[in-house]
Amino acid sequence: MKFSILNAFVDSPMSGNPAAVCMLEQWLPEQMMLRIAQQFGYSETAFVIQADTKYLLRWFTPRVEVELCGHATMAAAYAIFRANPDQDSVVFETRSGLLPVRKEGELLAMDFPARQVSAYDGNTGELARCLNTDVVEAAVAGPTVLAVVSNDDVLRGISPDLERIAALPFNALIPTAPGSKVDFVSRFFGPSLGIPEDPVTGAAHTGLAPFWSQRLQKTKLSAKQLSPRGGSIYCEVLNDRVVLSGQTEEFASGQLRVRT
Repeated sequence: MKFSILNAFVDSPMSGNPAAVCMLEQWLPEQMMLRIAQQFGYSETAFVIQADTKYLLRWFTPRVEVELCGHATMAAAYAIFRANPDQDSVVFETRSGLLPVRKEGELLAMDFPARQVSAYDGNTGELARCLNTDVVEAAVAGPTVLAVVSNDDVLRGISPDLERIAALPFNALIPTAPGSKVDFVSRFFGPSLGIPEDPVTGAAHTGLAPFWSQRLQKTKLSAKQLSPRGGSIYCEVLNDRVVLSGQTEEFASGQLRVRT
């Protein structure tokens, strides 16, 4: 099968979040797709099948199949556009519904469902112990918990306790803060997903963007994820949808030889 390795949400060479994209003619057994994802070792591997005018899309971490992934969706769209240069939009059929992606100049814009953000009724002290820093506020966004810290310098210096985070009743802990150069910044820790720290997390911004949109009273926001690789995301909140845009670069491509 053909595969590509692409970096999504880049803002400099070899930044952003790498994802593998595998083009299939039919689904492989789930355990085989999981083993391929483990072999690649990236936070996400996307598997794509063309079905008439739509494309079927599934995402696997090295540990589990997930319901939604932003950067691997962007990577899959880029791979399709690269193979079909006259095509300027694509629709993926996924477990999270239909996900359109379109070209906008040098950016790819993904139309995702917004995550409902609600109050966090747990102990923020435990979140502070997970992050080894003070937590100002917390909220729940889908299967994740957001923890607001005071500023981007504090966020950048966080040294997380991954065992504590894995014990939380959420699949990821997302510390976030107002940004000094962008509207907001974040990091993403998902050890229970097999992702100690994700470089740039599109799906997280389906909750982060509505959270900060309400606080900053604006619908168009700029964001950076302050992982060691780093990357940039442009967000637009449209009622129950969030448009996430960014740049993508191809790193490698080739053929996989898999015995089933």
